[in-house]
Amino acid sequence: MLAQCVTILMMRDRDAAIDWVENATAGAEKEFAVSRVAVAWAATDPQAAAEFLRSKGIEGHDDEVAVVQILQFWAQRSGPEASTWAFSLPTEFLRQSGLEAVSEQWFLHDAAGYGQWLSNRETGPMYDVLVAAAGHTLQGHIPEMRQEFLKQWPAELRQRVLALTELTPR
Repeated sequence: MLAQCVTILMMRDRDAAIDWVENATAGAEKEFAVSRVAVAWAATDPQAAAEFLRSKGIEGHDDEVAVVQILQFWAQRSGPEASTWAFSLPTEFLRQSGLEAVSEQWFLHDAAGYGQWLSNRETGPMYDVLVAAAGHTLQGHIPEMRQEFLKQWPAELRQRVLALTELTPR
């Protein structure tokens, strides 16, 4: 019920919702409400929502879920910005979860653009994480869909990602 109340209040008056969350709630209830404010905000401004959540501290399961949901909204608008923010997350688990969320949405929204952007990244540890996230994302799709998503990608990158999906069990 708290989630619904926060969402409704966010739709009516974001500033009032933020004020209410900061002043009228406490403890676990406050932490949950903050994460719901961020997710509701992400529907209209994912970057601001992400920074709001970061300013409150990203802790616990509710915040982890909120991070992924924010990045899903953000990736639909700007995969590069969402990826950059995902890389700045405080734990390896969150970074990986975040990058997988970005990959999934970016593939669905603009697979060719994602491949172009990824092919222009400098190789190294961050590139390897992005490629692994792309491979993990594709594992959930049948081989024909994998090929469809990757058909416009440069051959070397396509083969690298497909190799990851074939070697790793679902």
